Amino acid sequence: MIRLGAFFVAVCMVFITASIGVVADLYFGLSGSEASSLGLAALTAHAARSTLPDRACSILLST
Repeated sequence: MIRLGAFFVAVCMVFITASIGVVADLYFGLSGSEASSLGLAALTAHAARSTLPDRACSILLST
């Protein structure tokens, strides 16, 4: 059974990345598909950062 804290973090991650897509669409004038691609890329990066160990992330982000 999923813990409530993990569920809350997942929901917040989705809201943050959706906000990035909305800002990209409204403020920067990207098309809907470009903004959704940017949001999906941000969600992937967010998920990778939260699941990988800190050492692996520091190695990946330093290159």
